[in-house]
Amino acid sequence: MEVEKYLKPFKGKESEEDIKDPIGFVTIHPRGFGIATIPGSAEQIRIDQDKLGTAFSGDKVRLKLDSKKRGGVRKGEVVKVEKSIQKKFVGAIEKIQGGQVRISSRRINRAHKDFELVDGLPNGVKPGSQVMLELVEWKSPNDAPKVRFVQTLGENGTFDAEMRAIPWEYGFADKFPNKVLKEAKQLARDYREITEEDIKEREDFREVTTFTIDPESAKDFDDAISFKKLSNGNYEIGVHIADPTHYIKPGSAIDFDAQKRGTSVYLPDRVIPMLPEELSNDLCSLNEGEDKRTFSAIFEIRRNGTIVESKTRFANTLINSNKRLTYQEAQKLIDKKTPFTLSALVRGQKKQPLEAELKELWDLTAKHREKRTGQDIDESRDRDELEFQFDKQGRPEQVTIKERFDTMKMIEELMLLANENAAKRMNGANTTPYRVHAEPNPEKIEDLRKYLIDIGVKPTWVKAWRPTFFDKITQADIDKLLINVKDTAEEKAIQRKVFGSMKKALYSTDNIGHFSLAMKDYAHFTSPIRRYADFILHRVLKDHLLNGAPITPEESRRYINATVTLTHRSQAADNAEKDAIELMQAELLRKKIGEPRRGRIDNIDSRGLHVIDRSTGTYGLLPARTLGPDWQFKEKPRRFVNTQNKKDVFSLQEGISITPQKVDLATRKVTWDLGPGGKEKRSTKKKPAK
Repeated sequence: MEVEKYLKPFKGKESEEDIKDPIGFVTIHPRGFGIATIPGSAEQIRIDQDKLGTAFSGDKVRLKLDSKKRGGVRKGEVVKVEKSIQKKFVGAIEKIQGGQVRISSRRINRAHKDFELVDGLPNGVKPGSQVMLELVEWKSPNDAPKVRFVQTLGENGTFDAEMRAIPWEYGFADKFPNKVLKEAKQLARDYREITEEDIKEREDFREVTTFTIDPESAKDFDDAISFKKLSNGNYEIGVHIADPTHYIKPGSAIDFDAQKRGTSVYLPDRVIPMLPEELSNDLCSLNEGEDKRTFSAIFEIRRNGTIVESKTRFANTLINSNKRLTYQEAQKLIDKKTPFTLSALVRGQKKQPLEAELKELWDLTAKHREKRTGQDIDESRDRDELEFQFDKQGRPEQVTIKERFDTMKMIEELMLLANENAAKRMNGANTTPYRVHAEPNPEKIEDLRKYLIDIGVKPTWVKAWRPTFFDKITQADIDKLLINVKDTAEEKAIQRKVFGSMKKALYSTDNIGHFSLAMKDYAHFTSPIRRYADFILHRVLKDHLLNGAPITPEESRRYINATVTLTHRSQAADNAEKDAIELMQAELLRKKIGEPRRGRIDNIDSRGLHVIDRSTGTYGLLPARTLGPDWQFKEKPRRFVNTQNKKDVFSLQEGISITPQKVDLATRKVTWDLGPGGKEKRSTKKKPAK
């Protein structure tokens, strides 16, 4: 993509400065360099550490770009920080000297660790304290940034302090401003009742079988499904989505705060919502037995699972959810194993059998999924989700893998259908925040190919006569690979390696498609309670699709800029969740120092064996030095060989006995020692080829 491609991302007047030095947003990588994204483009610009100027992660910056790519990568430099986004920093104090403080932070990722204190530190704050600092100013990269002390979070490296720090580290406040809370309460009062105007202006689905299916722990219900059989033998399916944009107006305090947050954050022990609970859990939530305003995608589907495209529509609607089901309850109904009475929904004096409707809906979505993916059920992409149990102090005491149900796939398929069609409705409009996913880098796929060969698995996309990374890979190849290794000892490791080889999905008005979903058009429509990208799409669809209003240049600029900040917030939320899970895992093992455990070798390099604990999913390093002087690292294939007995080898994916030797909560790093059981015997049982 040439530079000029994304210097004019919308139809409107641009300054000469914008064309010469475009505006972008920068994210700092843990290794210190920056990645800048320019609104209207899916391309990412690399900023070397010495070219970052005074930018911190998330800042809005003016960029100077190299005219040509080098090695497939375009580089640039930060000319000016237009707006500081990252105002608060969390870190551990290493040193206090004069008017400066040195802090160690995993999130700042800048060469600068020395900060100049404006008002000093309160008594009791000392090296080892975990603190929050607020940026006052930073005029030159040659000077220390000026900061002000905000609060102490506790002692560095303790579970409570580390857990308190995580939301702030990633820029998510755990409380709402008073003005936002006041607005939310007023909205909840003003819009409590459904009015005659609502009934007149909205399509009424309140007499159609409608239900929600969610996790047992869910408190907000942002999507519901309606289902009815049509006289022509087809079926009408409504995907009804909570309608917060009906209540929350652009420019309001709630809207501004939601845009700044970008998303809700789901940590193992809590949720940090994007919207106050008066809205997310009450006014907007599609609670059982309550009339609710929704914005809906409505489809007509044939018995063979195909969609009647001409009948697809979006509408402002009213619904009343007849039943709130959990995934497990819905599964029992479909399987006819339910021990409780959910056999009927009451509409006045009329009863409708819910089991039959759910079973028909399941059959239709399964057929639609098969036509979309070429598979009956594409379980290959499922990833294990961890669920923690906590003691009275809120510390983790056990972890299990969440059970998956086929009803999850049914709801996922319907959400994908709604998201895809919402994107199709706006195809060609360069203001829509598409959810895009670029093809993987060839170098990453070559690394994946080598890894698979090392562990004896044939890459599904490689031609026997030309086994190089120039063989183009598709999502179908990925799915075939994951299906082939399902239920084998290598399955989870290959899943991690495959997903690690993919680029990250992001929001962009440059609609390049979604590689992992194999879709040309995709956007986020179905979760406006917890994602601001869906918020924007609802507004665009309502204003410009339903009402026919033209998109102004000002709107275009605002939405295009928002796609970059939304990507940053989405990735920050994902990283916060991952960080919290790793902290929980480390805390569990901190209590198990020296106890033998069963592990599996996930990777091998010169540093040692990278081993995953099977019961907690914790990743750690067994250093090469602990194996003893007789063990030597070999590159092809990767393994450790005993030089005294070359048949004695540690190989990828072998089972191994380990004991936790050291756990560092501050870095989340776990160091293993070799356990008393040594290596486990590797199973020779092979899964039949597909």
